[in-house]
Amino acid sequence: MKNVYVNDFTRSVKAYYEELRQFKVLSREEERALIIKAKNNNTAARQELVQCNLRFVFEIAKRYTGHGVAIEDLIAEGNLGLFKAIEKFDLGQEIRFATYAIHWIKFYIKDLIKNHYATRVLEVSEEVLNSN
Repeated sequence: MKNVYVNDFTRSVKAYYEELRQFKVLSREEERALIIKAKNNNTAARQELVQCNLRFVFEIAKRYTGHGVAIEDLIAEGNLGLFKAIEKFDLGQEIRFATYAIHWIKFYIKDLIKNHYATRVLEVSEEVLNSN
């Protein structure tokens, strides 16, 4: 699979990427403080935690382009994985949030791609059956 760079994307995806650059990378302490607040239903903390990790989701999603799924859909699905990671993250772990979140983000993206292929196979199968 070829490497994909931001220059290969549509104008809207490029604009989205540029927007993400405004959010800072969190330190371990900032991250943990936001996770504690987010787990206590602080929506502002949750929003900041998500915003500061959206660029991370983008970087992971762009690795999965070329599988017949639009980058926008890969990013959206990766964002769902990020939300799940916030929900499931155990503060007792001695790992950074991004290290934990990468597994959820990839899971959601890979699941989308798998479902896309399964749907495509069904469509092709129906076309073949209907053509006879």
